[in-house]
Amino acid sequence: MKLLVVGHTYLSSINKKKWEVYSSVYPADLVTVITPTLWKDALFTVSSQAKNQKGTVFFQEYSVAHHGNEVLHRYSWGDVWRIVKNTSPDILLVEQGLNAFSYFQFITVCLLQGLFVPFVFFTWVNWRHPWGWKYTLFWSFIERFNRFFSTAAVVGNPEASRLLREDGFNGPVLVAPQLGIDVEHEQIISKKKCIGFVGRLTVEKGVDNLIQAFAQVVLSQPDLELLIVGSGKEEIFLKNLAESLGVAEKVIFTGSVDHYRAIELIKTLSILVLPSKDTALWKEQFGHVLIEAMAHGVAVVGSDAGAIPWVIKDGGLVFEQGNVDNLAHKLRLLLQDDQLRQGCIERANKLIEEEYSHEAVAKKLGTFLHTIAAKKSRQAGV
Repeated sequence: MKLLVVGHTYLSSINKKKWEVYSSVYPADLVTVITPTLWKDALFTVSSQAKNQKGTVFFQEYSVAHHGNEVLHRYSWGDVWRIVKNTSPDILLVEQGLNAFSYFQFITVCLLQGLFVPFVFFTWVNWRHPWGWKYTLFWSFIERFNRFFSTAAVVGNPEASRLLREDGFNGPVLVAPQLGIDVEHEQIISKKKCIGFVGRLTVEKGVDNLIQAFAQVVLSQPDLELLIVGSGKEEIFLKNLAESLGVAEKVIFTGSVDHYRAIELIKTLSILVLPSKDTALWKEQFGHVLIEAMAHGVAVVGSDAGAIPWVIKDGGLVFEQGNVDNLAHKLRLLLQDDQLRQGCIERANKLIEEEYSHEAVAKKLGTFLHTIAAKKSRQAGV
């Protein structure tokens, strides 16, 4: 099977591992992965890396307009035409969301070239965005066009699947992570007690609640530290909050770091916390940092916002979003009860191997795509 994949996620070298593992699980598949040459968003700036081949996977990079915007960014129409012509895919997978203009481009060019192959998209979206009149007048057409021609979908959480069904999408849907994780056989257990957060410093991430809970817990755990990895518009407010609570000397802000440094810092933690809050404009869609921590023997605590409980399952503890006392209680439990903490870590290890490893994600995705391709072939009488 010839698979054409489009997605900015795979510009980052650490994320290319997904398709490298896929090629080892499905060596007969020929995979071409298309990414922009540059992508800058709230967390990272990733620039062009050399085009390369890994097994039966080919990574190619092209310039885009409006990089950093998943909906608006677009490739040159000439590049899209040549990509489709050269790859002649049996299936198209665009991992930019149902309303992405780049998805519209690749569907349109495939149709113009007479390639009526399965069109598959990926989405995380688990809330209804209150779009304005511009979207209603123009962009809703793009979304309706993409939905009409889409054969199937891969979604990053169950709520996204439910919303698609409510909107009338009747094709097959696979609920699975976009990215997997390496399985760590040698786990480094931190010698010091350190709670951590990794992500954007924004209101919806709930880091203020984490600092408030930490200020409670540290009273009985004077050797405890809090490591906050990331940057954002709330950084000054959060530093002032730590100062006002008298814990500024125990709260360490690292600023923005790259993927690899973030992983190294996660390994030093006793507990990783994702204290997100649901808002009218956003919900936590997965929380990849959770499985990063789980894979490295770090206990995890997450709020009940968005997809967090679905990701954690029984591999960690969940608290009521926005409830500082409840978060502090969960932290104390893990810090004081080694048996509970170790049990969470062991169950998390099982989850990683069975659901979140690169191999598990590749097998789920490959089985799904091959089933769709086989059904399309039968319908065409091949």
